[in-house]
Amino acid sequence: DVEFTRHLYLDMVGDDVKKVQYLLKKAGYLYGEISGTYDEDTKTAVILFQKDRGISQTGNVGEKTKAALIQIIQ
Repeated sequence: DVEFTRHLYLDMVGDDVKKVQYLLKKAGYLYGEISGTYDEDTKTAVILFQKDRGISQTGNVGEKTKAALIQIIQ
């Protein structure tokens, strides 16, 4: 289980990005592959997720978006 402790945004790479992509895919927001690179598809999926959750639509994964994503697996 990967913890994501940093804010995530376009062009970042890492296991925490993979976890975000996995959660977005599980929730039906991401249709691309889980690559570990925060690409445009990931950003678009985050924006749609944020919109549905009433979170400011930055396309970045900060504290509020992270908390909402974690609820998917709880």
